[in-house]
Amino acid sequence: MASGAVIARVPEAHRRWILINSVLITAFANIAINVVAALIGARGHHVVWWSSNPFKTSLLYNTLGTLFLLPLLTTLAVTRAVRREVADGVLESIGTPFASRLWTWVCVPTPGRRGLRFAVATFAALAPFDVLAVVLFGRSGVDPFHFVAIQVLYAVLLGAVLTPLIALAAMSDQPAG
Repeated sequence: MASGAVIARVPEAHRRWILINSVLITAFANIAINVVAALIGARGHHVVWWSSNPFKTSLLYNTLGTLFLLPLLTTLAVTRAVRREVADGVLESIGTPFASRLWTWVCVPTPGRRGLRFAVATFAALAPFDVLAVVLFGRSGVDPFHFVAIQVLYAVLLGAVLTPLIALAAMSDQPAG
């Protein structure tokens, strides 16, 4: 199904909600959260590309962690926000906008399970590219400023792609009761 056909099936109010909440507000939230987290992680020191200690800040562990944690946490927050809007009568369920096995597998009604599935799917799809990029371009590590910039840009771009999909999944839920 072409993306134009999917967009045509999403009502105008829902598209506006996605643009404002899933793209713009989420971008600002990702900037704020990731600036703070990256500054704390870098602690003013050179950030290595990889460390044998997975709890030590490194380009590889941080980007891989972002691939998993961002969709998980975003799903929990966005699903809660959409369900609140549905309960308040601002939005209504739009039904399933996609007809694919992956979409059906990801779109379970439980936010925690949906978040885990979005996280697993995102990690499985993008982790090989992440590892390749870090190995090719980050082998010498980065200074703290560049680490913060990379982490923020990475999270904002990932969120800009994932959050609208997560919102569509939440909007396709059938209301309780």
